[in-house]
Parts: sequence; C-alpha cells; structure tokens
Amino acid sequence: MKSNKGVTFTSLIIYIIGLIIVTGMIGSFSGYFFNNVNTMILKNNTEEQYSRILSYLTRDINDKNITEVKADVNGIDCLIIKFADGMEHQYINKDDCIYYINDDESNKVKIVLCNNVTNGTEKVFQYLNGKITINLKIKDQNFNSFFSVNV
Repeated sequence: MKSNKGVTFTSLIIYIIGLIIVTGMIGSFSGYFFNNVNTMILKNNTEEQYSRILSYLTRDINDKNITEVKADVNGIDCLIIKFADGMEHQYINKDDCIYYINDDESNKVKIVLCNNVTNGTEKVFQYLNGKITINLKIKDQNFNSFFSVNV
C-alpha cells in the first residue's frame, strides 16, 4: 500500500474557500471601521477648526508682552494683537474663513485657521473693556468664547 502524503484536491478546495471567507470578513470589518472613522472625522472637523483658533488665541493672549488689542478695524471683522517687540498677530474673518496673519518684519505668515464660517452680519471678534468675545458659526454649529486681556 502506498501512503498518500500531500495535499489532495478536496483539501485544496477547502483551504481556498476558508481563505476567501477569512479575507471577506477582514474586508467587511475594515470597511466598516474606515467608514466610521471618516464619519467621525467629518463630525469633528468643526470642533478641530474651533480648537485650532482657540489654541492660537490662547497662546497670544497669555503672552505678557501685549501692548494693544483692537477689533473691528475700519469695518473689517478682525482681531489685532500687538506685542512689545513690534510683532503683530491678526485674526481676520473674510470670505467665510478665519485667517491668522503673523506680521513679522522678516517674514509674513498667513494661515487659514477655519473655513465654512457662516456668521452672516454678526461680527466674530469683539473687544470691549479688556475682554475679547468670539462668536463663531462653523457649518451651522455655534461656538462662543470669552478671554480677559491685560494690556
């Protein structure tokens, strides 16, 4: 009698079917996972943009060398923070975006901090009696913040 060592045609078919099932399950789980991740990113996009604005503003407002703060200059919805070393940081609401401009003598940096800002006629930045107020509407989601500034 001969010993039948090796892979038979039946076992090969069973292995292939098993691999197809495992590959299909992994594909469906990863598809489900990535669809949920993309949905989560879209939902948190407005919060991320607002957090980005707050991080820049918080860094500037906590600086001890602030000499002047202005808002709504010449009818433009903006916030301008000037420092003792001559540097000026501007936050400008224009064309449904919030721009951050670092006006340094050596170079000028312009960053889009937030897009899809839909405030209508309401001003985003207000400054009165040492308090900065931010009223922001990003993709129909309202955000409000208040900062105290020592000038």
